[in-house]
Amino acid sequence: IFLQGQPKNVNKAEIEYRIMEVDGIDSLHHTHIWTLDGEHHVFTTHVKLKTSEDTVELLSIKRQIKTILDDYSFEFYTIETELVGEPCNMLKKESHSH
Repeated sequence: IFLQGQPKNVNKAEIEYRIMEVDGIDSLHHTHIWTLDGEHHVFTTHVKLKTSEDTVELLSIKRQIKTILDDYSFEFYTIETELVGEPCNMLKKESHSH
């Protein structure tokens, strides 16, 4: 049985840095990278936006992130966008689990 873990050839800090350089992003959290079988990698992250007034800007941000992720060998990726004032339910769950 292959245990799912972060692939050694993918630099999480590098990817986070590149995503944070996209205009309109305030922060990232819940970024996870793992491999399903040693060859097929999965990426997920929550992106907190600086503003949420413009749908065109949101689509542009998502497109830029997807372009960055295309440089890596991800089989699947999920980008959760959080608007200004929108709380992350995952952060609430984490604080209660301690």
